Amino acid sequence: MAQFFRRLGQYFQLDKGVPAPLRENFYHYYWDIMWWGLLNGSTLSFLNYFAVRMGATSTQVGLITAIPALVSLVFALPAGVMLARYSTNRATFVASVLARALYPVFILLPFIKSSSFVIWAIIATTFVMTFPAIFSTVAFNVAFAENIPDEYRAHVAGIRNAAFAVVTIGVSLLSGAILTSIKFPHGYVVVFAIGFLGSVFSAYHLSRLKTIPEFSGYKQPIPVPTGPKEGWIFSRLGESFQVFKKRIRLDMLKGRTGLLIALLALLNFSLSISGPVYPIYLVNQFHFSDQAISIGMASFYFAIFVGSLFLEKFEILLGRQKVTGLGLLLMAIFPVILIFMKGPLVYYGANLISGFGWALTGGEVYNYLFERIPAQDHTSGIAWYNMTTNAALLAGSLLGPLISNLSGFVITMLVFAILRFVVSLAILRWG
Repeated sequence: MAQFFRRLGQYFQLDKGVPAPLRENFYHYYWDIMWWGLLNGSTLSFLNYFAVRMGATSTQVGLITAIPALVSLVFALPAGVMLARYSTNRATFVASVLARALYPVFILLPFIKSSSFVIWAIIATTFVMTFPAIFSTVAFNVAFAENIPDEYRAHVAGIRNAAFAVVTIGVSLLSGAILTSIKFPHGYVVVFAIGFLGSVFSAYHLSRLKTIPEFSGYKQPIPVPTGPKEGWIFSRLGESFQVFKKRIRLDMLKGRTGLLIALLALLNFSLSISGPVYPIYLVNQFHFSDQAISIGMASFYFAIFVGSLFLEKFEILLGRQKVTGLGLLLMAIFPVILIFMKGPLVYYGANLISGFGWALTGGEVYNYLFERIPAQDHTSGIAWYNMTTNAALLAGSLLGPLISNLSGFVITMLVFAILRFVVSLAILRWG
């Protein structure tokens, strides 16, 4: 226990040698993720459950999950080229405001009587919000490299991950209590309002970020396109295609690199295929209350938080390949436990195991990818990983509900478990 609290203290400890201008950026990044945790523990965590309680089918929940993957697959690369002409800090803020602008729509939906309208409004709103969200994500990643020097980047990211988990845990429990104490559907008005509040203050802290040239962690300036503004959209798409041809190297799909990318795509597919299905079964078959679901979420994020504290030790002991495979193996246990579930306590335990597994797999997957791909091929490797990941998320989000509709609960859970088990063994054997 003493070792646990020492590691906890190390996560939140800021090096005294950090220059004052950088400290301000660090704290804005910390507050940004904490407010985002408010959004994650409320709106993002309970939106699918609200849709299910309004009568959404597994296919409709799958659409809500699949839309961001589809838009990312098509627009992520063009977004990077289109944003090249803007300040990344400003682009991050503007895109984040546009991405958060429709969250108030969710606050209004519980007042609408038509269940069908509410469900399709969720799907449509998610679709519209995803476009600026893609631009925000791309700009944020570049801005993070510009604003944080390399020697501090891992430390800042670690604190952000820990803070995000802690806030999400607390807000998930609070949201569950609100939904239990306020009659459906009006409890969701409060929960979605909490999420909107978090999104607003998160955007505010993104607006306060500054790139300090003498401390910039991004040494190569981003080229700003020149030329006439007429036909700007088509010229940007043309540039995107040229960047696509340079970055996407088909030769990387050969040999061990291609095998690695395929295995990681299968990993993401094995995780995404179950996402739209769990809310349907938890609400319609097990009749779990929102309070029980919130405790399950809190258990999951608590396990992620604890696992992250010990991730480095696992990496040193086992290596990145084995840690990635072991994490997925632990997550394969989750659907098996659900087959024998009699009440919420078993569900909480399953989330603890699954959360610890995700702490290992999610914490190592990029490090594992970088380790196995030569340094000169990192850009192409990440491009392929992002494309195959979004394709896997899209396929999983659509196929999961299909399997669920064709099979019973037990068969569906066994399919999910076997898929994760096989992929984890493949990573351990051939990764």
